[in-house]
Amino acid sequence: MILEQLMTGTVIGSLPGLAGNGPRIIFRILRVFEFGNGLISRENVWLDSAAVPPDPSIGFQLHYGPARYDDPEEIKKYLIMPGEETTDCVFVKTPNEVEIFHSEYHGRMRPGSHHLLVYTKSTESPDSAGPEACNLGVDTAMILGAQKPKIDIDRSENPAPENDGMAQKLAPRAQAVLQMHYINTTSRPTLREAWANVVYTDPSAVKDTSIPGLIFPSVTHS
Repeated sequence: MILEQLMTGTVIGSLPGLAGNGPRIIFRILRVFEFGNGLISRENVWLDSAAVPPDPSIGFQLHYGPARYDDPEEIKKYLIMPGEETTDCVFVKTPNEVEIFHSEYHGRMRPGSHHLLVYTKSTESPDSAGPEACNLGVDTAMILGAQKPKIDIDRSENPAPENDGMAQKLAPRAQAVLQMHYINTTSRPTLREAWANVVYTDPSAVKDTSIPGLIFPSVTHS
């Protein structure tokens, strides 16, 4: 049996890879139970710290999913019924107040997703109250993308020599778009949700910002 839970708590000290600073956070716990003779024989527990927003001094998180988990109407916006397939977007401004550079990102998706794409675009859109039609043009640049439930990319770790010092530049309060493609092959409603963490790169380490958008395996932008 697999049990997935979203927990709310306070970080005292630090969480793996993230400074605590005492905030209230929502994080994901995955528990896998094995049974024998009608009893639990083994339990594995994973804390998914990459679904936790980074400290604002080192990065930010973009979220596709319910703003509240105690509001049935909010949850309903992100449900996909059995046999359905959807591709839609959420529009939001990035929270950085100054120009930043980044070369590291982390993505998490709930089961059932084909892909997560995070773009910026040059024209502004109102912040979404829920998933809506994407209607994207050619004025987009990729921040990150994934086709797996978990992705962790840090190009500063063991980079190819030609990529040394490369990073992507992001303008303050940029217009971001989170696109999700979901397919529900189960017999019950599925919650569509994803988290994307962008981690800043020290500007003094940046030598080249010529990359127009990050490229990732198996997915093309058309």
